[in-house]
Amino acid sequence: MAENIQTIGATSRDFATINAWEAATDVDLTASPDEIEVGQCFADADFSENVVIAGATTDANNFRWLRAASGQEYDPITDTGVVVTAALVVFRIQEPYFRLSRVKVLMAGAGAGFQCIDFSGHVGNVNVLIFGCNVVNSSTNNGRCIFISGTIDSAKIVSCITETTEINSAAAIISTSRFHEITVSNCSVAGAFSIGIQNIKTVTNCSVSDSVTTPFSNIGTLTTSFSGVAADLWHDPSNNNFYPKAGGVLDGTGTDLSADPDLIATIDPDASHGDAGDWNAAPYDGLQISNPLLKTNTLGKVLLI
Repeated sequence: MAENIQTIGATSRDFATINAWEAATDVDLTASPDEIEVGQCFADADFSENVVIAGATTDANNFRWLRAASGQEYDPITDTGVVVTAALVVFRIQEPYFRLSRVKVLMAGAGAGFQCIDFSGHVGNVNVLIFGCNVVNSSTNNGRCIFISGTIDSAKIVSCITETTEINSAAAIISTSRFHEITVSNCSVAGAFSIGIQNIKTVTNCSVSDSVTTPFSNIGTLTTSFSGVAADLWHDPSNNNFYPKAGGVLDGTGTDLSADPDLIATIDPDASHGDAGDWNAAPYDGLQISNPLLKTNTLGKVLLI
């Protein structure tokens, strides 16, 4: 029931690259019961690498978690924090129970049909969690932010901002089948995507700019999610502030997700980002990720700023 934290960065860290950490922890994690291998990233490094997460033996109590160190979390408003950049696929996730949180994932290549985060090529990729990430497609040819294919038993994408800087992007969050156990919650989609969120079993508290041609497509259950003019949805989207606009169409419209076992919820404490006490259909302050092995709300969590 403990985290084995190893640091990743440029100055006096355990590893200089994410790939070096991945290789070192690519072992049978179930041999040490109830231990989480944590790669803690620092923004002093230039993380320009294609990362493949695969090969470790994991289960619900023993898994790998890559996250920004405290105080190093990516903030899209100030454009500071940990950024992982690559051409083509930045993260290829092929391992059950893996977690990724509070970093910016930027795909900047020109290849056709690639994605920032790719779940393809693995059968039974269970209980993967992507949390609090800013996922940006700057590919010039038909790119996607998060792509899920193959037989994915379950995955959660929570409180992520997905964006494109191009005019011909395919989709923000897409699965090859809505019968996969995929949930997308408290996420925003901004930019000129052809499709916002597609083929997802459960979508809750999500907001999509009207610059997206088809906001939602083939969704199993769509709850308290909206499409509209960006300036009406979010606090200051031109400056990458995707908190729900106070008094706007998202304010107080969300569904309570506090029963989610992967989340601790302390609802929107800052009234400038919406009415305090409300759930809203966008990423915001109140969602926290919990370490399921720790039984107190004061440990094992990453707070959205």
